[in-house]
Amino acid sequence: FFSSHSSFCLRRPARYCLRMSPNVTAPLFRFGVIADVQYCNCDDGTNFDGSVKRHYRGALSALGKAVDDWNSIEDLRFIAQLGDVIDGKCEKFGQSESDLADVMAQFQRCNVQEIYHCIGNHELYNFARWQLAQKLRTIRGPHKKEFYSFSPASGWRFIVLDPYQEAIIGLPIGSAPYAKALTELQQNNPNDVLHGGDWCAGLKGDQKRWVPYNGGLGDEQLEWMQRELHEAAAAGEQVVILCHVLLHPKAGAGSTMAFDFDKALSIVHASNCVVAVLCGHDHTGGYVQDDAGVHHLTFPSPLNEGDKAPCHAHVEVYPDRLEVIGSGVVPSRTLTRAPSLMSGGAVH
Repeated sequence: FFSSHSSFCLRRPARYCLRMSPNVTAPLFRFGVIADVQYCNCDDGTNFDGSVKRHYRGALSALGKAVDDWNSIEDLRFIAQLGDVIDGKCEKFGQSESDLADVMAQFQRCNVQEIYHCIGNHELYNFARWQLAQKLRTIRGPHKKEFYSFSPASGWRFIVLDPYQEAIIGLPIGSAPYAKALTELQQNNPNDVLHGGDWCAGLKGDQKRWVPYNGGLGDEQLEWMQRELHEAAAAGEQVVILCHVLLHPKAGAGSTMAFDFDKALSIVHASNCVVAVLCGHDHTGGYVQDDAGVHHLTFPSPLNEGDKAPCHAHVEVYPDRLEVIGSGVVPSRTLTRAPSLMSGGAVH
């Protein structure tokens, strides 16, 4: 036992190994996290303005390293894949199926097979929603929707959101949610949102969210989330939200939020039971703890790093905090439960 523990610690930050000591309380459970793999079997490229190199094949190697790391961790309950698992280029090259198969082959190596795939814009560039339901199990829960909740342990509820319930991607042209999204985009963005170009030109502050690669949660999902959080609070549960698109403008560069992030935040704050919101979408990552004490953590993309550095994490869940154990470019963080939550119900 000593030998295996010693070699295990060599691969972990010192503070992680201290928590593995018999004298330190073990976490309730652990889960893995990765965001925006955006793999494509093609040569490297750049982002829209050419300022950041994108390592399309290297991103798959980064995912493989993440799987190797997760497989070395005890009591890993699930993996949270925060969206954009393959890139939109896959559809352009006619290789959506084969590239997704490459990605899924890596996930299938995981010792833990419970993987929750968030819907990102790049999934919707490649597949219809019914296809995503078959390939990534994006529809779950008793109501059979793309937004749902699950409980990996007593006292904890995870809520998975679909930030494209109202969008101009992934929905039939002319449908009510498509029409609403298009109207809002055209009212708030003077640029041509139906064709390529600099969609952010002239936009400032929170207005930068009105671009086609974002979307809205929509009234139905917001009402459902409000009910879920009310039930969680009444049961004394703590909540973590998983979503591809950001719910707070300061958790990223300011252009990757949901259209109706303000409504979502109001619901989150009123519930007094949400510990953290974990997102992707903004490739450089970000973090903010808002005025209500909710942690908003955005995970960076392996696409920016490729083979150069790992880009994933796992999270240890304790009664009073989340310990994010980052690997490579993902920083480690302690997300402590806000004082208002500490007096807001039973801790299991």
